[in-house]
Amino acid sequence: MEYMPEVIQVIPTEDYMVYVYFDDGSIKLYDAKEIIKQGVFIPLQDISLFIDTCTVLNGTLARAAELAGKDLSEFIKILTRYKIPWMEYTEETFVEDEEVLEELRDI
Repeated sequence: MEYMPEVIQVIPTEDYMVYVYFDDGSIKLYDAKEIIKQGVFIPLQDISLFIDTCTVLNGTLARAAELAGKDLSEFIKILTRYKIPWMEYTEETFVEDEEVLEELRDI
């Protein structure tokens, strides 16, 4: 299986760019100007909200999507549909979700 670097940190800028740091040492600069014009990302046009919520906590949101068997954008759409505040996804939420998923797998 091919190695896929994991995001370990993101640093948003005031011009809607995001520095993305990976566990293999690589750093990418992502331009978020277009994505914040679409769907669930529209609230992020508020620069304060963009900067405050553009975080990675041990890859929790991405990891939750992976555990659910969904790609990240599909997972965000599901969270939005059920009015689950995904921009506030914390380590505690991740642990709770992981426990529920484990219980469901055992059924």
